[in-house]
Amino acid sequence: MQTENQQPWQDGAEVFFILADQSIVPVQKHPPQGFYVKGIIQSNKFTPKSTVLGIGELAKESKDGRYGWLELTSKKFYPMESNRMADTPFVKGYMTKAGFFPSVREVSSQP
Repeated sequence: MQTENQQPWQDGAEVFFILADQSIVPVQKHPPQGFYVKGIIQSNKFTPKSTVLGIGELAKESKDGRYGWLELTSKKFYPMESNRMADTPFVKGYMTKAGFFPSVREVSSQP
């Protein structure tokens, strides 16, 4: 199994982007726990091919986290009050000590 610390992914590799910890793992028979986005690697970047998948309740608000967006290409979270314009694709939600939790199932392709 390939991990991110090994050689770069091959173009066209089917992967799951795990939202909680921003890891990328190869597609498997059994989907990962928590929320994730299925996609492929193109030019060594993640390209989503699904909405947010996984079983669980979407985050409505978090007293322990900050609301904002997680950019799927850079794997970086930005709070909503940031002056930065979102880089697509991204998912809105809350970043907490336990990781990122989406508040919507949509993967945004426009800022």
